[in-house]
Amino acid sequence: MLYYGISSEKYFNHGAISYLKECDRMTMIKAKNGKKIIELPQDIEAFIMKKREKSRVTYQSYFRKLLVFDPTITGEKLIQEKKLWEEEKIETFFDWLTTPQKGRIPEKYNINVSVSICAAVRGYFSSKRMPLVLTREQKEKLNGRIRSTEDFLFSRNDLIKMWNLADLSEKWILCNKSLMMRIEDFASITYGKLRSLHLDEEAPVYFGTVGTEKKRVEAHPFLDSDVVQVVKQLLELGKDKADSDRVFAKSHETASDILKSLVKKAQIQTGNALVRFHNLRKFGNDALKSVMSGEKADLIVGHKVDATQRAYLDIKNLRELFARAMPDLVLGNGNGEVKKKVEALSTTTEQLIQMLAQKDEEIKALKTQQAEKDAEIEILRKSQNTMSKSISQLFELPTVKREFLELKEKVDIT
Repeated sequence: MLYYGISSEKYFNHGAISYLKECDRMTMIKAKNGKKIIELPQDIEAFIMKKREKSRVTYQSYFRKLLVFDPTITGEKLIQEKKLWEEEKIETFFDWLTTPQKGRIPEKYNINVSVSICAAVRGYFSSKRMPLVLTREQKEKLNGRIRSTEDFLFSRNDLIKMWNLADLSEKWILCNKSLMMRIEDFASITYGKLRSLHLDEEAPVYFGTVGTEKKRVEAHPFLDSDVVQVVKQLLELGKDKADSDRVFAKSHETASDILKSLVKKAQIQTGNALVRFHNLRKFGNDALKSVMSGEKADLIVGHKVDATQRAYLDIKNLRELFARAMPDLVLGNGNGEVKKKVEALSTTTEQLIQMLAQKDEEIKALKTQQAEKDAEIEILRKSQNTMSKSISQLFELPTVKREFLELKEKVDIT
């Protein structure tokens, strides 16, 4: 296998530093803990430093793989070879990643990793306002992710079991079933933010506008009665915490590990499905979309929506819609508000059903009465017709007719 003219055997067996000098590269390989670490060109490193802190190590790993593919590469050279990358090199790189290479560890990368690595390279071109112009076939190939895992979908009963076994810190993690934040936004919540909330208001309580870190889209989350109670307890125990202190300043992996621990404690069978923090966001989002339009749910969760929807944002309306979803979101007794509302709603519904049944009986009785009156009217009408016919027949008799005429003459004379 050749890396643009250099044999893989030479690259892996010759000795990295002398090989790099031989290629006249601007980077070098340092030995650290027995592993070869490739230093990135300064222009590529500068691009990576503009990324989120948590993403930098991943991007460094991606571009080191690019340097193994083409050891002479720099950011400047990428731009110079833009046309070449559009025509063939990006696909060649993708094929190189997904095809077994002797001496490479691993010998080949799976499709998802390869797509991400190529996306990072394409991102460098875009950052210079020179995005790669690819054909539809190329895009389909380079975007062809294959989902190798399946997320576990929590049911409300699953979460109730976990809630009843959780301590306060674990319940705060579970609160994301209602807050529906990504981990980077959830981890940025401070005690100062919690102290600013109107916790004495009836749930749901508006959390405020959240500028999501990943998508740069505004979210408008709410606290249900569960979250209100947990927040009050956190603030009571965290009186000595500074406003700038984070409530959960840990990683996605830590939050997911807490969830996995609760799942195991609650003896919930997940099979091969993946349990992670993001599953709580999915649970909440599904609950919202069962009672409101997708566009309204997206405003709460922080998905991209039409500009018109954001222009006419109505927090009061969103709060009312969120309240409809609360019976599916609340896991504990909360402050009792939701339970009372549900019970009151059930009572009102039963009363309405009884009233409707009573009205149905009254309508049936009225219909019966109307039918009886219609029958009586029909009888009277028939009787009237019979009498009219009888009178007509009576006047046709000769004797009666003569007497009637004589009587009429007397009346006229008088």
